[in-house]
Amino acid sequence: KMVFGDGDEKKVPSPRAAPCLASLKDGCVILFGGAEATEQGLNPRADLWCFEIDVDDDSDNGSWTLLLDDDDGPPPRNAATLIPMGAQSMKNILGSEDSNNSNKKYFLLQGGWAP
Repeated sequence: KMVFGDGDEKKVPSPRAAPCLASLKDGCVILFGGAEATEQGLNPRADLWCFEIDVDDDSDNGSWTLLLDDDDGPPPRNAATLIPMGAQSMKNILGSEDSNNSNKKYFLLQGGWAP
């Protein structure tokens, strides 16, 4: 059974080819980009979604939540990779710890192409 965010039964990612998927936490994955087929050809996407299943519930219900729309994040891309970055890696990249955001998750989005 699928449950939709904000009571909107149409708010789910469109069918698409080659999006990025990465685990955010237990029972939750994020989906970024990909390309949807249209009559004019492939339409690259740049939206970010979270699919979450309640791991403590035996009902197998899941829900989609739109985190970023196409215009709010990185440029659209197809066939890229999305890699979770550990706290130590981000400390090395940023040069210091981000003590105000200890629960913040970082991901490296690399490669891909816009059809």
